[in-house]
Amino acid sequence: MSQSTTAQSSPEWDGAAATELARTKVQTYLLRESEISIDQRNRIAVDRGSTRLWIEFFPQPEKRVVYLTLTCAVAYYVPVTPELFEYLARNVDKYYFGHLAMSPYGDDSEHKGKAYIYFTDTLIADFLDPQELTIPVFAMLSSADALDDEVIEKLGGERYREKS
Repeated sequence: MSQSTTAQSSPEWDGAAATELARTKVQTYLLRESEISIDQRNRIAVDRGSTRLWIEFFPQPEKRVVYLTLTCAVAYYVPVTPELFEYLARNVDKYYFGHLAMSPYGDDSEHKGKAYIYFTDTLIADFLDPQELTIPVFAMLSSADALDDEVIEKLGGERYREKS
């Protein structure tokens, strides 16, 4: 049977149902290890020390899977300087789980000229077992909780818990 015939004869993929199934699985796995909350954007949130990690779900109909992104706050309102770019370039892939990233605040923001620094990673929710989720989640939280002190001392900004 050709690939196109298989794709045409297979039932429609329900992204909403797949996302809900993934969300339930992730919540179950995390609740075995920690308290969680759901924020106003419907993201799963896990706190550790001075930081927070958010989990968002993104159905991918063309691949018939649900991606989940892990985003962990490191520092807010960090001045955008050559030192910041150098720091990110030297440390972006220094960690086993997550990669450092930066998102500058817009020109119309009161924080123009500053950036949000965070860890980010993507997993495929459909095939996760408990350790494939919890190891990166808690590794990223531990790294961010330690790293926020270093970033703020060297580059400025505020921790998640201090954010105004």
